[in-house]
Amino acid sequence: MRLWGITLSDGTSVTGNRRHDIFNINSKKAIEIKDYKSQKVYKSKEIEKEALMDIELFKKNEIEDIDWVFLGNRPSGPLEKLLRTPVTRADGKVLILLK
Repeated sequence: MRLWGITLSDGTSVTGNRRHDIFNINSKKAIEIKDYKSQKVYKSKEIEKEALMDIELFKKNEIEDIDWVFLGNRPSGPLEKLLRTPVTRADGKVLILLK
């Protein structure tokens, strides 16, 4: 799925494709797996971009739900805050990336 004009927390505007680890085309549900056994998962530009792209895809009704799954280590505080922030779509449906 391709998106344009996602703005990161540092003001950088990015464009790109989003590929999920698992995506069910019928239910429009995705799973994103982060396997970081040796270190905590930080809110890098790339990780933030993926999360913000998922939020935009949800807002545009391209996906209905997504779960971010962490194997090994947990996300850093700033990343966890971003992933646990509820996002409400125009139809009232709420998305939380990290449940």
